[in-house]
Amino acid sequence: MAELLIKAKKHWMDEFTQKQIDDLPVNAKESYNARTQIGDVIVVKPDGWPWGNEECLPTFLVIKLPGVAVSDVEYLTQELYGDVEKDYSLRIEKEKWEKDGVEVDTLKENRLTTTPVAVLQDEKSYLVVGKWMQKTMLKRRKYRVPENITKNYAQLGSSAVTIESPEQKAAFFNAVSEKTS
Repeated sequence: MAELLIKAKKHWMDEFTQKQIDDLPVNAKESYNARTQIGDVIVVKPDGWPWGNEECLPTFLVIKLPGVAVSDVEYLTQELYGDVEKDYSLRIEKEKWEKDGVEVDTLKENRLTTTPVAVLQDEKSYLVVGKWMQKTMLKRRKYRVPENITKNYAQLGSSAVTIESPEQKAAFFNAVSEKTS
């Protein structure tokens, strides 16, 4: 039997206003966008896992699935990655630039999406700037149980819910959605 630990409580950043979100630095905004959400499957463990004192309501909910192998549901904990265009800059020593040269094709192989521009930065170096694609975590979890279902289970008052019938299991897995961004 597999047991799923599901996020049942809002993330603390969910209370941010739009102005607070807009004011976040780029790396903090990426963390904000990737944060866990109600219904995210945090971890999958085997039957009888000794859950800790913090792995319960109001923060988490355990869904027990008798007859379902852990290996069949581990995919639910995958993270969602995607390519994001970012600014690119690289400082190259002037001596190396003039001695070895820098091939634009080599820079493009490093996922640059625009033709890089080299600018003489100072007497000792060039600055190469452009845009490039970086693989970035878009969401901490790729799959989630819809918020209304998670809340319905949580309202039962128990930190663990067992889904036993094949029909209930089918309905549960049909409800699990895949995030796309």
